[in-house]
Amino acid sequence: MGDAGPGTQARAEGSETSVADIVWQAALNVLADDHQRPPPGYGRLIKLARLVNAELAKQGHKREDDSSRKAIGPNLREWEAQNPDKQQTRMRSSG
Repeated sequence: MGDAGPGTQARAEGSETSVADIVWQAALNVLADDHQRPPPGYGRLIKLARLVNAELAKQGHKREDDSSRKAIGPNLREWEAQNPDKQQTRMRSSG
């Protein structure tokens, strides 16, 4: 049935939730937190993937940053379009 690579049909043990769904749910948790959410701009997606992987590692899931980045990307664009108020960069005081 096609040339899907290993892990393409990976499922969390005992459920029908895909690994991509688990990654996206963890990303939503980070995005909901004003202090954790990476600011918009260059590098946001990979920073988000690293934060997500750190959280998933605590739960026993091991993912490469690039794999999580690919899983998050399409959903992140949709989330950004639906949450324009969360796109403001945080202002940092310079002294």
